[in-house]
Amino acid sequence: MFYIMLMLVCWVFVLWAIATLIKNKKWKGLIGFILLFIGILNISPVVPVYLGIGGILEHYYYATEDRQFEFTEISGKRGLDVMQRSFNDFQSENPSTQDTTIYRTFRLNPLKVWKWREYLTHPRWDYPYKPIGEKETGKMYK
Repeated sequence: MFYIMLMLVCWVFVLWAIATLIKNKKWKGLIGFILLFIGILNISPVVPVYLGIGGILEHYYYATEDRQFEFTEISGKRGLDVMQRSFNDFQSENPSTQDTTIYRTFRLNPLKVWKWREYLTHPRWDYPYKPIGEKETGKMYK
């Protein structure tokens, strides 16, 4: 309950500050406030959770091209180390898959400014992106 109240207070403050700056026609102040807000979101991984714009338990899906191996990373529970161990076990059980590549099936979203630091530093973004389930034309098939 505390986090919900904190989230509401933060959003009310942000909206109040933006409305005040627009009303007083202080465009430089508005731009500065927005840049400061983006900076705070990039510095702290906790602030987006308080503001309600980032989840605590986010899911990331990985798969090989033929989907013989699939894995769901749950932040805070099942990380990339678990995936790598599972993939090594999969390769030892299936020797014909030694040259198989794991793809991340999720895109990065540059509009989520609070994740920019993660995009540059977290190893999940080192995996190549391939939308599993799409042909090269980009149309979905089932």
